[in-house]
Amino acid sequence: MRYRGFAIYNVTGAALWVVSVTLAGYQFGNIAWVKQDLTYVLGGIVLISVLPGAFQWIRKRRAVAH
Repeated sequence: MRYRGFAIYNVTGAALWVVSVTLAGYQFGNIAWVKQDLTYVLGGIVLISVLPGAFQWIRKRRAVAH
């Protein structure tokens, strides 16, 4: 692939990503229960984000112990 084509696809994809994630966040933030319980929503997002790393850490620790 030529660099010019790659750059066009890259910039277009980045712009679409930014617009779609921004609009999705705006729509999600306008849900009534999200507004009321934002701390719990953010805590859940952090927990879900940390779980894969925690599971991997536990798996490696168990493998070393055996």
